[in-house]
Amino acid sequence: MLTPRYRFALAPLLMLVVGVGALLAVTQRGDLAHYLAPSLASIGVFVGFALLLRRQVGGDIFGELGFLYVGFIVAYTVVPAFAFAVTGLDEGGPLAQLLPEASELGKHLWRQVLFEAGVAGAYLLLRGRRTVSGPIIAYGRERDDRTLVVVVVVIAVSLSSAMLLSAPVSNYYEHYVRYDHLPWLLHKFVSLCIRLSLGLYAVLLVFLFRNYQKYRLIIPVVVTAICAYEIVYSYGARIQALIVLLMAMCLYHFTVRKVSL
Repeated sequence: MLTPRYRFALAPLLMLVVGVGALLAVTQRGDLAHYLAPSLASIGVFVGFALLLRRQVGGDIFGELGFLYVGFIVAYTVVPAFAFAVTGLDEGGPLAQLLPEASELGKHLWRQVLFEAGVAGAYLLLRGRRTVSGPIIAYGRERDDRTLVVVVVVIAVSLSSAMLLSAPVSNYYEHYVRYDHLPWLLHKFVSLCIRLSLGLYAVLLVFLFRNYQKYRLIIPVVVTAICAYEIVYSYGARIQALIVLLMAMCLYHFTVRKVSL
C-alpha cells in the first residue's frame, strides 16, 4: 500500500500521462504512439523499481548504484523519444528527413525499455538488504594533502596537453574530430590524457570529501569549475558535467549526510 507521500509523488506522472494522451488525441498523429508507449513504459518501470527498491533496502535509495543507472537508462529513453516526437511534427524539416521511420525508432525505444526492465529486475533480485548505517568515516588522512597535490598536477598536465594538441574548434561537431589530424602515437597520448583526467576527477572528489570539514568551501568551487570546463571545452556536451555532479552528490550522501529521494 502506498503512503500519502508516494501517492503525491506519483501525481506528476499521472498528469504527464493524461497530458501526452490528450496531445495524441488532438493531433491524431499515429507516429506519436510509437514514442509515447515506450516512454510511459520506461517511466513506469523506473517508478515501480524505485518503490520496490526503497521497500527492499528500507531507507534512502539515492546512493544506490542501481537507482542511478536505471535513471540514466530512463533519461536516454524518454529524452530522445521527446526529441523524435518534436522533430516529427515538422515533416518537411531537414532533420526529420534523416530520421528512420517512427515504427523503427519505436522498436529501438522498446529495446531500451527491455534493457531497463532487465537491469531493474536483476538489481532487485541480487541486491542484499544490508545498507550503510551512517556516514563513512575515513581514517589515516596524513597523506591526503600530498595525494591531492599529485592528482591536481596530473589533471592539469592532462588537460593542458589535450588543449595544446587540439585542432581549432568552432562548433559541437568539430569537437569530436579535433584530434583526427594527429599521428597515431600522439592520438593515443591524447586519449590517455583524456581518460586520466576523467578518472582522476573521481579521485579528486573522493579525497576532498574525505576531508569535508577542511575543504567544504572548496568543493563547490571545484565541482563548478570541472562542470564549466567540460561543457565549454566540448561546445555544449553535458554528460561529463552530469556525471561529476552525481559523483559529488553520492559522496555527500555517503560521507556527510544522506540525501533522500
